[in-house]
Amino acid sequence: RYEEKVSRLRRRLESQSQKPEVSVIYHVGGQFQAPASEAICFQVLNDLNVRIKSVFLNQSEYLPISIESISDYDADILFIADFDNKPSSYFLQNPLIASLQSTKSQQAYAVGADTWFPYGPLGVDKLLDELSSYLLK
Repeated sequence: RYEEKVSRLRRRLESQSQKPEVSVIYHVGGQFQAPASEAICFQVLNDLNVRIKSVFLNQSEYLPISIESISDYDADILFIADFDNKPSSYFLQNPLIASLQSTKSQQAYAVGADTWFPYGPLGVDKLLDELSSYLLK
Protein backbone atom coordinates (compact mmCIF):
# COMPACT_ATOMS: atom_id res chain seq x y z
CA ARG A 1 0.00 0.00 0.00
CA TYR A 2 2.88 2.38 0.83
CA GLU A 3 4.54 1.84 -2.54
CA GLU A 4 1.27 2.49 -4.38
CA LYS A 5 0.58 5.68 -2.45
CA VAL A 6 4.16 6.93 -2.90
CA SER A 7 4.03 6.17 -6.61
CA ARG A 8 0.78 8.13 -7.07
CA LEU A 9 2.05 11.11 -5.08
CA ARG A 10 5.45 11.05 -6.80
CA ARG A 11 3.76 11.21 -10.23
CA ARG A 12 1.66 14.18 -9.11
CA LEU A 13 4.73 15.95 -7.73
CA GLU A 14 6.74 15.29 -10.89
CA SER A 15 3.99 16.86 -12.99
CA GLN A 16 4.45 20.18 -11.18
CA SER A 17 6.77 22.72 -12.77
CA GLN A 18 8.33 23.69 -9.42
CA LYS A 19 10.72 21.24 -7.74
CA PRO A 20 11.24 22.83 -4.31
CA GLU A 21 14.06 21.99 -1.94
CA VAL A 22 12.78 20.84 1.46
CA SER A 23 14.26 21.10 4.93
CA VAL A 24 12.98 19.47 8.13
CA ILE A 25 14.17 20.44 11.59
CA TYR A 26 12.92 19.35 14.99
CA HIS A 27 12.07 21.47 18.02
CA VAL A 28 12.53 19.36 21.16
CA GLY A 29 12.70 20.56 24.75
CA GLY A 30 13.04 24.18 23.65
CA GLN A 31 15.98 23.40 21.35
CA PHE A 32 16.28 22.91 17.60
CA GLN A 33 17.77 19.74 16.10
CA ALA A 34 18.74 18.63 12.63
CA PRO A 35 17.56 15.07 12.08
CA ALA A 36 19.89 12.39 10.80
CA SER A 37 19.66 11.57 7.11
CA GLU A 38 18.03 8.22 7.92
CA ALA A 39 15.10 9.87 9.76
CA ILE A 40 11.81 8.45 8.51
CA CYS A 41 10.65 11.82 7.18
CA PHE A 42 13.73 11.98 4.94
CA GLN A 43 13.22 8.38 3.81
CA VAL A 44 9.68 9.26 2.74
CA LEU A 45 10.83 12.45 1.00
CA ASN A 46 13.53 10.43 -0.82
CA ASP A 47 10.93 7.88 -1.93
CA LEU A 48 8.91 10.79 -3.35
CA ASN A 49 11.99 12.15 -5.19
CA VAL A 50 11.72 15.43 -3.30
CA ARG A 51 14.92 17.47 -3.13
CA ILE A 52 16.23 17.56 0.43
CA LYS A 53 18.56 20.34 1.56
CA SER A 54 22.07 19.00 1.07
CA VAL A 55 23.14 19.75 4.66
CA PHE A 56 21.10 16.69 5.74
CA LEU A 57 22.27 14.19 3.13
CA ASN A 58 25.30 12.74 4.92
CA GLN A 59 24.32 13.51 8.48
CA SER A 60 24.62 10.34 10.54
CA GLU A 61 23.20 11.66 13.81
CA TYR A 62 20.78 14.17 15.25
CA LEU A 63 22.61 17.44 15.81
CA PRO A 64 21.66 20.49 17.89
CA ILE A 65 21.08 23.70 15.94
CA SER A 66 21.51 27.12 17.49
CA ILE A 67 18.85 29.62 16.56
CA GLU A 68 21.64 31.84 15.22
CA SER A 69 22.55 29.22 12.59
CA ILE A 70 19.00 28.37 11.57
CA SER A 71 19.50 30.10 8.22
CA ASP A 72 21.85 27.23 7.27
CA TYR A 73 18.76 25.00 7.24
CA ASP A 74 16.48 27.28 5.26
CA ALA A 75 15.07 25.88 2.01
CA ASP A 76 12.22 26.59 -0.38
CA ILE A 77 9.98 24.77 2.11
CA LEU A 78 10.87 24.47 5.79
CA PHE A 79 9.09 22.13 8.18
CA ILE A 80 9.62 22.60 11.91
CA ALA A 81 8.45 19.42 13.61
CA ASP A 82 7.51 20.59 17.07
CA PHE A 83 7.69 18.11 19.95
CA ASP A 84 6.76 20.85 22.45
CA ASN A 85 3.30 21.68 21.03
CA LYS A 86 3.99 25.38 20.62
CA PRO A 87 1.69 27.48 18.43
CA SER A 88 3.11 28.24 14.97
CA SER A 89 3.36 31.92 15.97
CA TYR A 90 6.01 30.90 18.53
CA PHE A 91 8.31 30.07 15.63
CA LEU A 92 7.16 32.40 12.89
CA GLN A 93 7.37 35.51 15.08
CA ASN A 94 10.95 34.79 16.10
CA PRO A 95 13.02 37.43 14.24
CA LEU A 96 15.61 34.92 13.01
CA ILE A 97 12.96 32.53 11.69
CA ALA A 98 10.93 35.43 10.28
CA SER A 99 13.99 36.50 8.27
CA LEU A 100 14.23 33.13 6.47
CA GLN A 101 13.29 33.01 2.80
CA SER A 102 10.90 30.12 3.46
CA THR A 103 9.05 32.24 6.02
CA LYS A 104 8.96 35.30 3.77
CA SER A 105 7.46 33.19 0.98
CA GLN A 106 4.97 31.66 3.44
CA GLN A 107 6.51 28.21 3.01
CA ALA A 108 7.68 27.67 6.62
CA TYR A 109 5.39 25.39 8.59
CA ALA A 110 5.26 24.35 12.24
CA VAL A 111 4.03 20.76 12.08
CA GLY A 112 3.19 18.16 14.67
CA ALA A 113 5.97 15.82 15.73
CA ASP A 114 3.46 12.99 16.09
CA THR A 115 3.11 13.02 12.29
CA TRP A 116 6.67 13.99 11.35
CA PHE A 117 8.36 11.44 13.60
CA PRO A 118 6.08 8.52 12.71
CA TYR A 119 6.08 4.98 13.99
CA GLY A 120 4.73 2.11 11.92
CA PRO A 121 2.80 2.01 8.69
CA LEU A 122 -0.16 4.05 9.94
CA GLY A 123 2.12 6.88 11.02
CA VAL A 124 3.94 6.90 7.69
CA ASP A 125 0.59 6.88 5.88
CA LYS A 126 -0.45 9.94 7.87
CA LEU A 127 2.86 11.65 6.99
CA LEU A 128 2.26 11.00 3.29
CA ASP A 129 -1.20 12.54 3.54
CA GLU A 130 0.19 15.62 5.26
CA LEU A 131 3.07 15.96 2.80
CA SER A 132 0.67 15.95 -0.11
CA SER A 133 -1.27 18.85 1.42
CA TYR A 134 1.93 20.94 1.62
CA LEU A 135 3.73 19.89 -1.55
CA LEU A 136 0.89 19.77 -4.07
CA LYS A 137 -0.30 23.08 -5.40
